[in-house]
Amino acid sequence: MIQAIVFLPLIGAVLAGLIAIFGAHARHPGDLLAAAIEENVKINVKRMYDDVPILSEALAAKKIAVVGGVYDLATGRVGLL
Repeated sequence: MIQAIVFLPLIGAVLAGLIAIFGAHARHPGDLLAAAIEENVKINVKRMYDDVPILSEALAAKKIAVVGGVYDLATGRVGLL
């Protein structure tokens, strides 16, 4: 029973991520990997806003900006999200 309780937050996070990925899949029909990568970048940018106090303070004061990007190995270009 204790093991199940420990894993519940992890399971919730995985399910939330899967739901987000399949929502992003509409923007990349036929390419679930691209949708997953894009959603991962968005989640981690949001995490930086929410979980890193020094960054969130600087963001609130408009001292810095945070953007997410995806590097394309084939072209060498970065697509900003």
